[in-house]
Amino acid sequence: MRRLTLRTRLGDERGAVGVMVALLLVPLLGFAAIAVDLSAVQSERAQLRNGTDAAALAVATDCAWRPDCGDELGTATALVSGNSGQAGATVSTPTVQLGPVGSQGQSVTVTATAQQKHWFAPVLGRNASTVSAASTAAWSGTSRATAKLPLAIGRCEYDKHRSRPSVSMEASNSGCTGAGQANMRFVWLATDSGSVCQTTASVGAQVARSAGGATSMPSACANQSQYLFDLVGTTVLLPVVDDSQGSATSYRVYGFAAFKVSGYDLGTGKSWAQMSWFERLLAIIDFLIRLFTGQGGGSEKGLVVEGSLTTHVQLSDARIQTSAPDLGARSVFLTEQR
Repeated sequence: MRRLTLRTRLGDERGAVGVMVALLLVPLLGFAAIAVDLSAVQSERAQLRNGTDAAALAVATDCAWRPDCGDELGTATALVSGNSGQAGATVSTPTVQLGPVGSQGQSVTVTATAQQKHWFAPVLGRNASTVSAASTAAWSGTSRATAKLPLAIGRCEYDKHRSRPSVSMEASNSGCTGAGQANMRFVWLATDSGSVCQTTASVGAQVARSAGGATSMPSACANQSQYLFDLVGTTVLLPVVDDSQGSATSYRVYGFAAFKVSGYDLGTGKSWAQMSWFERLLAIIDFLIRLFTGQGGGSEKGLVVEGSLTTHVQLSDARIQTSAPDLGARSVFLTEQR
């Protein structure tokens, strides 16, 4: 009679273990395919979406700057390829479709696809998966902005002066005057809290005039002369207010215009560009003396700002973007991802 021992039983089952491993090999490879290949697909989809996001924003920005939009397909292809296509992925040429003007402005949609190669799934008869992503970006007039120079211009003033190559602006209590008015009129606004020389506003909302009156520079700005002169050469966004909707102390924001500050007329009879550095220094000192002694800051004319109405494009947040008129200050933002 054969005696069964543990060694004997293990020897008898050695072949069974090999059979079990062989039977489990296919599902084990299946689990590996799910863990590795599916992860690669998800990673490529995320990268592809990064590419279409970047491409849609870039094309929308180009369109916001110029009507012909530049090389839309070339821009989209470069950004999709540069932001996607991990190991084993083949990215196709994206498609670019301009949409009609809607409630959030005009839009562009960039769609891209990629073939992601599999490493384990071919055992199960699956060599690759198709991954796709689409992003839509829009551009329109800015609906919310911070005016680094806290002043507002009337809608009629904007319409009257927008085609001029250069503009001089002066503070005034009066509204629009005749077409021959040389300077564009503005009103000083109350500044944001915290003694900062700026005003944040939204289209359709009310903005309050300066506490000292429409022609009085806010106190938060009167003590920030260096801040004001640092704005020379930069583009600021100015609220354009309706002419008839408002009150004696506030105004309704119609839209935002872009204004490039070239300098200030400080009462010397010369423009900022025509003055030497020494003349500018003397003019600033004289202006500050008049401002702090009350001889110039609250006058009908006060500080005269020189510059030009221009175009300015900025990236924005779609959550705060609503329909706004296009007055040169434009926002670009994502509206949809698929």
